[in-house]
Amino acid sequence: MTRGVSTVGIVMLLTVSVGWGVSWPIFKIVLAEVPPWTFRALCVGVGGLALLVIARLSGASLRVGRAEIGPLIVLSLFNVTGWNLLSVHGVTLLPSGRAAIIGFTMPLWAVVFGALLLDERITRAKAAGLVIGLTGLVALLGEDALALRSAPIGALFMMLAATSWGLGTVLVKYYRFSQPSIVLAGWQLLLGGVPIYLGALGLEAGEVRMPGLWPSLALVYMIVVCFVLCYWGWFKVLTWLPAGVAAYGLLLVPVIGVASGAAMLGEPVGWPELSALVLIVAAIATVVLPEARAAPAVT
Repeated sequence: MTRGVSTVGIVMLLTVSVGWGVSWPIFKIVLAEVPPWTFRALCVGVGGLALLVIARLSGASLRVGRAEIGPLIVLSLFNVTGWNLLSVHGVTLLPSGRAAIIGFTMPLWAVVFGALLLDERITRAKAAGLVIGLTGLVALLGEDALALRSAPIGALFMMLAATSWGLGTVLVKYYRFSQPSIVLAGWQLLLGGVPIYLGALGLEAGEVRMPGLWPSLALVYMIVVCFVLCYWGWFKVLTWLPAGVAAYGLLLVPVIGVASGAAMLGEPVGWPELSALVLIVAAIATVVLPEARAAPAVT
């Protein structure tokens, strides 16, 4: 079933994409001084608590109905635990920027699961957009595609992470919850973070040190922007846009990540990055514009 494309949803989707895209070079700054499991534990733990505090201060109830606890745990496992744990291992085995590119094949799995679980039709525009967008991601890999041959386990971890997030994205719409998006996001971060907290305590308890100024500021950005504002914004997007359309918008994230990496860390940008930018913008336009013309605007 096709839904109208919300103008507010598109703006929110672009905002989330920028926030998450810029986070990849910032992620590297944090990891210079903060162990990866501890980093993830701080992000999901503090981020989840902050979302619930904001929700409570705004008057929302934090109560979860008995019938909704099971679905909420399932969402948490796929959207938070699976994505974060698998991507952490993938990043340790691949260059982080290129690992992000593999991770953002997530739209492929979101479209497939959306068709299976939500009866969201795979139109010609969606199929064309998917092919164009994934071609852009392949172009972005460029010569680093050889890294996939030398580190197949890392590539497998990132592909499984993308699959987990893609399924979780669709399940947000498959299940029906009575909680506002901010409450749903907060509980998912806290519940999905339980295995991550345990891993951080068991594997890195003796490695934690107070980071310097820039890693500390980078950590604040990751928590406040990526795990509070962007997680809340992402779940709001899923209430306004079809899952496939929302997932396609995230194809911008690795492109923004490469561009911000060049600006912040001096990483090189060549024809693979530029061609990927053109292809991915074309992919998003291929999917979003036909649905926007076919449906009245929603505000």
